[in-house]
Amino acid sequence: MSAFVWMAEHYGHDTEWMLFCDSDEFSFGTDTGDFREILEKYDEFGGLFLNWLEFGHGNQRHRPQNLCIETFTKRAPADSWWHASGKSIVKPKELARPYAPGSDSDPLGYSFLSPHFFKTEKPTVHTDFTPVSYRHWWRSEHICHEIAVCNHYRYRSQEDWLTKCRRGNVCDACKDDIQAVGYSMEEWLHGGNWSIEDTAILRFAGRLRNEMADSSKGG
Repeated sequence: MSAFVWMAEHYGHDTEWMLFCDSDEFSFGTDTGDFREILEKYDEFGGLFLNWLEFGHGNQRHRPQNLCIETFTKRAPADSWWHASGKSIVKPKELARPYAPGSDSDPLGYSFLSPHFFKTEKPTVHTDFTPVSYRHWWRSEHICHEIAVCNHYRYRSQEDWLTKCRRGNVCDACKDDIQAVGYSMEEWLHGGNWSIEDTAILRFAGRLRNEMADSSKGG
């Protein structure tokens, strides 16, 4: 969370929209390849919340050679409680600051409730314009996968999972305590064993490969 605050402090003043996400999260529009077209619909709001689509491991034991989005194509059912979580795209100028920096209520000085939710002066909404609820720090009761989604590849291969377990968690509360992360092989075996085939994101595979190739060449 302190990293999020640093980003907002250093880049928020000249950034219209800011998305805080992890390397296992891929956000995209369901009907467009240009996310700017989506954000235009929410210009009057303080933030846009994208519900997760939680993908499993597909019984992959080793890190695949193909793209993550090509390899892990099976996700949890539509009514899964996992999908209630997600990530927010916010307008930094709309971030609420209800507490003084360093206070016990909000020691970071912003209303960053979690890596998922931030309180904004103007409402943060789901893609169907339903305001997000703040009754839980990591999820909203409402689930909407219209217009845009956030594919979440939490499990991936067994090799990836073991790397994650050994690395630990960078969150401020448990960065010095690997046990606090709660990862286990049992969780990998059972938690990510889903069967709903979802290949919607694959339409970006070719473009992604080209951009990765250009990046590796310094283009």
